[in-house]
Amino acid sequence: MGSSFYLVIVGSRDDPVYEADLGPSSKAPPVPEGTKKEESKHLNQFIIHSALDIVEEVQWNTTATYLKVVDKFNEFLISAFVSAGS
Repeated sequence: MGSSFYLVIVGSRDDPVYEADLGPSSKAPPVPEGTKKEESKHLNQFIIHSALDIVEEVQWNTTATYLKVVDKFNEFLISAFVSAGS
């Protein structure tokens, strides 16, 4: 099975600026068994907002902008990139 990704760009006030499901063009991103696509979208948003708490802690302890894997949820790995902003 090919890899799939859920990309979210989050603003400085924790508001999603951009969201996209990225994956193989021939398939939609995998939805956990027993989960509808709409429920999956809400689950993704919950996972992202939960990981933001970790990102806020980690970003002050490093000078790196790529924070690598900051959290895991079931089979999902959550990575973060931090940029300068106001």
